[in-house]
Amino acid sequence: MIKLLAQGLLLRLAAYIALGLGLWLIFRGFWVDNFLLAVLGGVLVLGGMWLMVLGRRAAVRMSQAKVPSAEGESPSDTVNRSGQGS
Repeated sequence: MIKLLAQGLLLRLAAYIALGLGLWLIFRGFWVDNFLLAVLGGVLVLGGMWLMVLGRRAAVRMSQAKVPSAEGESPSDTVNRSGQGS
């Protein structure tokens, strides 16, 4: 569980860094008329979004791993868990 938590946090941190660097490179690319910097910034922004999705998937896997299903629980009433419908 700790491994999944650390993996999700590190992936999100890397995603924020990639997004920030990508946006800065896009800005610099347009500011100094360097097309390649702008393209590299765009690629970094897309890569940062991909890393963000991977980090979110790691968090979802962690939440699914730690929530065991109860045996006697009835799925018919999810509000008060009394087992009776309306």
